[in-house]
Amino acid sequence: MEGVRHILSVNGGSLELKDEDFETLHAAKDLNDFLGINYYMSDWMRAYEGETEITHNAKGEKGGSVYRIKGVGERVFDVDVPRNDWDWMIWPRGLYDQIMRVVHDYPNYKKIYITENGLGAKDVFINNTVYDDARIDYIRQHLNAVSDAIHDGANVRGYFLWSLMDVFSWSNGYEKRYGLFYVDFETQKRYPKKSAYWYRNLSRSGIVI
Repeated sequence: MEGVRHILSVNGGSLELKDEDFETLHAAKDLNDFLGINYYMSDWMRAYEGETEITHNAKGEKGGSVYRIKGVGERVFDVDVPRNDWDWMIWPRGLYDQIMRVVHDYPNYKKIYITENGLGAKDVFINNTVYDDARIDYIRQHLNAVSDAIHDGANVRGYFLWSLMDVFSWSNGYEKRYGLFYVDFETQKRYPKKSAYWYRNLSRSGIVI
């Protein structure tokens, strides 16, 4: 609450807490069937008290994003961790940490599903397919992070990849592709990528290789 009040104070906001809000939260706290976690990336942040500035990298121009919010923090880019063209840090450990934070901080949780996880990229269509080894590697690493969390006691019951096929993005339009299947947006024809065959074999065997 100290952090929340600081953020509000430097940005001219205020906080009103009502008894009925807490009554609703108390009544609802045990009614959730599961917790869904959407995870794509992590970020390193440092303190920032300057003016807020956000530039969204919508076109995949690497290094083009700016994220700094007064009283909250500033995204740090000088960290030796790989990023995609949209400046998203590829950090599977972050998914493990997020799962285990739930386990440790909310021991009354019931079960966890990874409801979204995947790699957006500028897929290159060659010979009726996409050789997306980077996507395969991303999924493999994140599934291993989930496996490690299960080994360490987390009740993770499912993993849902984003996405089956290339789709429209609310913030990137058709610039960024996530699918296992390449979509020709002009003809709507679908083509399995290398990752589609890899994921099929994974689904059949249950073994991450």
